[in-house]
Amino acid sequence: SHRMSQLCNSTGEVLANLGNVKGALSINDNKILTYSMNETIKLWTLEGQNLAQFVCNFKIKKIHIIDNDKFISRSSDNILRICNFFGKILHKINVDKGLNGLVILSHDRILLYFSNGTLQMIDLQGRLIRNLYGHSEGINGVCLLSNDRILSYSNDRTLRIWDREGRTLAVLKGHKNPINGAKVMKDGRILSYSGSTIYMWNTAG
Repeated sequence: SHRMSQLCNSTGEVLANLGNVKGALSINDNKILTYSMNETIKLWTLEGQNLAQFVCNFKIKKIHIIDNDKFISRSSDNILRICNFFGKILHKINVDKGLNGLVILSHDRILLYFSNGTLQMIDLQGRLIRNLYGHSEGINGVCLLSNDRILSYSNDRTLRIWDREGRTLAVLKGHKNPINGAKVMKDGRILSYSGSTIYMWNTAG
C-alpha cells in the first residue's frame, strides 16, 4: 500500500490531502503540480487549493516543467507528451527506445539522452535540431552549467561539456568506473562519482 501525501505549512498544519503522490514539482514558486499512482495530475496553490486535475490514459514515468503554462511527461510507451496544466495535450513526440532521461533547455529546446551514448536536441514540436555525438556508452545524466553549457556523464567513464549548439568544449577523464552521478557546485566546480571514487573538476576541465 502507498501512504497518502499531505500539503502542510511550516507549523505542520495540513492544508490539503494530495493522494498517493508519485512526484511533485514547483511551478514558479507559487504553484505545485503533483502526479499520483493512479495517473492523476493535480495543480495546487501553496495554500492547498486545487486549481485543476485530470486523469491521464497513459502511465507516467516522470514529469518536467517547461514553463508557467506547460509540462512534458515521459511514459512507458516511448511517447513524450507536452501538455498544459489543464490536461490538453499540445504535442506528442515519439522517441527511440533507450531514452534514459531529458532536461529542459533555454530557448524552447529539450535535450534527450539515451542508453546508446547519443544526445538529441529537439524543439517543443519534436523536430530534431541536432544529435550530439561523443560518448561511446550509455549516458546516465545531464546537468546544466552557466552560460548555456551542458554537462553529460556516461558509462564510458567520461564527462563532457558542450556549448548550447552541441559542440564539445571539454572531455573530463579520470574515472575508472561508469559515472553514477554528477552535481554542479555553487562555485561552478563539478563533483562526479563512480564506485567509491569522487572527483572534483573546474568547469574548464
